[in-house]
Amino acid sequence: VTAFLDSFDYNGCSMNFTGDVFELAWAEIFRTDGTGTIQKENRTVLVGLENPLGGRLLATGSNFFLDNWALNELYCSDQDWRLVLQALYWLIHILDG
Repeated sequence: VTAFLDSFDYNGCSMNFTGDVFELAWAEIFRTDGTGTIQKENRTVLVGLENPLGGRLLATGSNFFLDNWALNELYCSDQDWRLVLQALYWLIHILDG
């Protein structure tokens, strides 16, 4: 789903996941803790799940990379369309090889 993507636009919440769900994309978050030390964390922003019958699911905490501004390249990344198409192709098994 995220192969050959350098970046995509995201403005939303991070995700926690369990079970058979797998991480597809994450964001690096930098924050300052109570002592003033800069901490780096990876936060999951896109996950996938497959069932034994071939059903697939994608979940994300934002539609930012799917909105009309993103698809018209009005945000920072020029790869939002690529992510949307690759996600669709994965969901309907076009990328299976």
